[in-house]
Amino acid sequence: MGLHLAPPITSSQSPGFHEDLVQNAEPGHLMFALQPEVASQPLAYSSATEIPLQRWTHVAVTFDGQVVRFFIDGRLDSQYALAARIRSSPAPLLLGNYFDPLLLTRFGGRLRVRDGADQTPYYAYQGAIDELRISSAAREGFPVTTGR
Repeated sequence: MGLHLAPPITSSQSPGFHEDLVQNAEPGHLMFALQPEVASQPLAYSSATEIPLQRWTHVAVTFDGQVVRFFIDGRLDSQYALAARIRSSPAPLLLGNYFDPLLLTRFGGRLRVRDGADQTPYYAYQGAIDELRISSAAREGFPVTTGR
């Protein structure tokens, strides 16, 4: 998955629902979380490098079933061994936020957020995303770029 991040990146307060995922992540670093098929809890990984503020940055995260790789401006930033498959889910794919799939229901027909669920975007990314690509091929490299 590759995307560009644009200024400004800022932080906001969250209720701490997913501190177990983000407690070890450094502020300003890219984070990628997934739910493996055989694990009871999601796993989260973060970039080694802080994402620069106030400029466009090309970021990409790939996962080929064996290794999670982070690329920043086309350069390999970090990689983590993970032999796993991502669990399928009826929940929508989210970028720049988190959503608890337990808040979804099919009661009464189509998949939707259940009545009374807190839909506050506590973890919302504040910035712009451009040129999103989701691919079934896990790339091992990207053209080196410089911030705009």
